[in-house]
Amino acid sequence: MSWHDCPFNKINDPFPGECGRYIDVNQDNFCDHSQISKNSFGFNYLIAIVTVLVILYIFSVKYLKNYKKIWNWVLLISFTLTAITGWFWHFLHLPAGVITLVISLFHCLWHWSYFFSRQPRPLS
Repeated sequence: MSWHDCPFNKINDPFPGECGRYIDVNQDNFCDHSQISKNSFGFNYLIAIVTVLVILYIFSVKYLKNYKKIWNWVLLISFTLTAITGWFWHFLHLPAGVITLVISLFHCLWHWSYFFSRQPRPLS
C-alpha cells in the first residue's frame, strides 16, 4: 500500500517518522503517507506522453498552418501547469515537466537557425 499524501512532502519516511501522522499498514518500517507506489507513474507512462506529443506535433506541422502559435500556447500552459503542480500536486509534477521539456525541444528546433546562424542579425 502506498498513499503518497504526506503533508510534509517526505518520501519513504522511516520509523518512527518525523510527524505524529506515522502509519505503517504494510509493516515495511516506512510511513505509508510518504511512500510512492512503484506503479504510480512509471517509465512506460513517460514514453506514452512523449509518443503522443510527437505524433501531435507531426500531425500539426503537416495539417495546420498556424501550428507554431498553437504550440507556443501549449508551451505556456505546460510551464504554468508545471509551476502549479510543483506547489500543490506533486504526483502530477513529473508528467507536467516531461510535457514542458518535449514542447520546449520542439520550440528550440523551430528557432535553431536563429540561435546558431553564422550571419549577424540586424539590430532593430
